[in-house]
Amino acid sequence: MNFFSLIKLLFKCKFRFTFPKHKKVLINDESLSDFVFTLIEKEECEIFHTRFEEINIPILLLAVLNLNKGRLTGKYVDYYIRHVNPKVILTINDSKLSFYELKKNFKNILFISIQNGIRNYGSFLETQKKIDNLKKKDLSVDYFFVLNKSYEKVFSQFIKGKIIVSGSLKNNS
Repeated sequence: MNFFSLIKLLFKCKFRFTFPKHKKVLINDESLSDFVFTLIEKEECEIFHTRFEEINIPILLLAVLNLNKGRLTGKYVDYYIRHVNPKVILTINDSKLSFYELKKNFKNILFISIQNGIRNYGSFLETQKKIDNLKKKDLSVDYFFVLNKSYEKVFSQFIKGKIIVSGSLKNNS
């Protein structure tokens, strides 16, 4: 990210000056959170803003003050999750691979992903190359609700966890 992009981001985002609340469910990415609230009480949820719509200043300060090695964004996510202390982390942004990297650090939290749309994987050779690269990333989730058996077959090649064919939960609700 260049300097001007960073400045633009800082002007667009909101700053929260209180710690996030302890909640049962942490929604990873605000995108489609309105749909989640049709399934789960809004009061039981905290939203983690993955697109920098909001930055939690106390969590950011903890991450900055942690002198251990690691990227600031990774430490920020880690502190945020530890502070909220959820029983479940849920995402409907199934294409954000960083979500599937979190499970290895939070074994006692239930991770759930819901596929929100169709994916175009390109040609067979392109797809196989992408899958081979993704297998190296150690991606996992507890439950992954996918649209159909074709997606189950593709995702099961590089994401560890229980993959359930559910159709579109959004359309089925």
